[in-house]
Amino acid sequence: MRTDITLRGDDSEQFEKLKKARAEKRHGNEPSNAEMLRLLMEDYDGPEVRGGLTR
Repeated sequence: MRTDITLRGDDSEQFEKLKKARAEKRHGNEPSNAEMLRLLMEDYDGPEVRGGLTR
């Protein structure tokens, strides 16, 4: 399954700020968009809601 998401305006700016903040915590290693979204979903729902998938 594949889901495409497009962010514009303030939503896009906020997403990029969150990505940069995560990159700073990872010593400059910026997550991909897909990885960042997974991290945000995990923060929101917790790792147990991911259908049993683990990283």
